[in-house]
Amino acid sequence: MMDRRFNPTIIEEGLGALAIAGSIVTSPLLRPWYSKRGATTVEVEMTNPGDKLMLIRGWITRTPAN
Repeated sequence: MMDRRFNPTIIEEGLGALAIAGSIVTSPLLRPWYSKRGATTVEVEMTNPGDKLMLIRGWITRTPAN
């Protein structure tokens, strides 16, 4: 059962929805930056253990060097 003390206003609900929508929109735009943050160019270009085991390219989590 829901606690009766939790009763957000319509403004709070709208702000929460805006925060969620903002993170959904900005995530693909910022991903190239935060996926390589702190890595040198050499570290980004080198292969990692297990890269040859990944048969489906979409499963690689690091961004390949351009």
